[in-house]
Amino acid sequence: MITYNLQKNFSTDAVDIDSEDFCFEYSDAAGTGDGSEAIFSYPPILYRNQKQCVPVRGKNSLTLHAQLGKPVPCVLVVEGFLAVLDAVLYSIGVKAQTGGFTVVEKSLALKRLYSISDELEDSVYNLLDIPRNDRIIQHYLTLADAPAAIKDMVSSGILHENTAFELFNLESAAWIPAAEFITEVALGTKKRNEIIVMLRDIARRDQKELLGLIGSGHMQAILRDAGMDPSHRGEKLYRYIRNMRYPSIHAYRKRFDKKLGEVNIDRKFHLVLPENFEKWEFRLVIPFSSLEEFQDNIEILQRTGKQSSFSELMNMRY
Repeated sequence: MITYNLQKNFSTDAVDIDSEDFCFEYSDAAGTGDGSEAIFSYPPILYRNQKQCVPVRGKNSLTLHAQLGKPVPCVLVVEGFLAVLDAVLYSIGVKAQTGGFTVVEKSLALKRLYSISDELEDSVYNLLDIPRNDRIIQHYLTLADAPAAIKDMVSSGILHENTAFELFNLESAAWIPAAEFITEVALGTKKRNEIIVMLRDIARRDQKELLGLIGSGHMQAILRDAGMDPSHRGEKLYRYIRNMRYPSIHAYRKRFDKKLGEVNIDRKFHLVLPENFEKWEFRLVIPFSSLEEFQDNIEILQRTGKQSSFSELMNMRY
């Protein structure tokens, strides 16, 4: 039978505050990441495991009172679960309803569940908002065991979880240096992830150490270039790494740009080139504000289309 007892002036001496068996709250080094507002909105919840109490919710509050040497004004003590898994599921349900989970906290909860059983109901994954996908599940389990520096970056939001998952495809010794490197690159998650994949591929192809690549003078010079704003530095670094990863495309692009310069398309038009030239499709933006201007532009484009250099450009398909 499950019982709930609200107790006042509870001594923290009776609590194993460091226990992580039923509590999945996580704070990064800066003290963020586990919903401190929610923690102090509810009394701490404890689970009496045999004769000892362990946290379920409110570890920060318990720690603060222990440091002050004061009893906790009010706690809720729960006991009576027949199986450890039931107690863990209870703690996960409580947290889901009183603040929810950060990414790191999801990983810690999932790790605890898998230490008991790897046959979980769909409702458990739904509660943690984790897709029932073996690859993604393994990423979360790896995050739970990752160094604190990685968890702190994810918890604080400077490293997206998907980028952390890409890092886990590298040698573990490279996780922290690569994470520190990529968090300095002012780009979106998609391009950050592409950079990690490209660096990994370059290292394998050229039989080089990835740490040597990210520490190279040229890459560091781009990152430290005070003459550009962060987003431009990020784009320049992305292009540099992409050119290293795809040297044939880079060489082709140089030839293409040279021929494009010979065509000399009027600067008023905006020509959008195919990305990586994988799909041979161009787009052209034609500005106009009147019928006459539209007709003039069409005439200009017709003359451009008749140039032999334009024909040669269109025959340069990669």
